[in-house]
Amino acid sequence: MDVSSVAQRVVAGLMEHRSQRSAVSPGVPLEAEEDARWTRAVGVEPLVIAWPPAPPGATLLGDIFEGLD
Repeated sequence: MDVSSVAQRVVAGLMEHRSQRSAVSPGVPLEAEEDARWTRAVGVEPLVIAWPPAPPGATLLGDIFEGLD
């Protein structure tokens, strides 16, 4: 799912918390600028529909709401 419209806010929140910074960028100094890389990384979220299982041979959905009325 494209969430690029809020990616900068997500990155800003992660970078504000020193405890999160090492999880976001392990081994990277706190003063390093990595915002652009992380904005790209959090701009798309993978989603999985676990239930009901897709029938054999089904194609991947283009949108999480595809097929819903």
